[in-house]
Amino acid sequence: MRYIDKSRCCPEFEDLILRNRPTSWNNRRFAQSEVKLVLHRHILAEQQYLCVYCQQSKSRFNEAFHLHPFEKPDIEDFFEYNLKGEIKASAKDPEKAEYMIGLHQLDHQKLTDMRQRQRLLIAQKIRQGLDIDTYLDPTQPELPKFFSMLRKLFGLA
Repeated sequence: MRYIDKSRCCPEFEDLILRNRPTSWNNRRFAQSEVKLVLHRHILAEQQYLCVYCQQSKSRFNEAFHLHPFEKPDIEDFFEYNLKGEIKASAKDPEKAEYMIGLHQLDHQKLTDMRQRQRLLIAQKIRQGLDIDTYLDPTQPELPKFFSMLRKLFGLA
């Protein structure tokens, strides 16, 4: 998981809201507008083309334990990773971290395997001369998969 700075709004979307004052998100004018695509692109760029977390099951949602990536600048500190790609709760607030791991199935074997492969790939690239500080610079317009894990494992977080 990663903190997302939501302070920069999408101007086209704000303009649409001010002009049309929609009463529902099912508003046809919005659904069929170019603004929807612009907003989608804005959100992708804002999140640096990474999913903040895996899909959410509303039936298991508990607001008291939910960690909101856009409200927690230190959200990465709630989780730890090992060299096998496993994600674990840190000591910061293990109850909330375990809830999020379970809710979003962040410990699913497929994700674990993908994280391990990504770590091995980056380790190989480092041996071939990759500058890890530049590669994992959070100001890059597009971040690598499992960015938060990589920063922790390579000592940059």
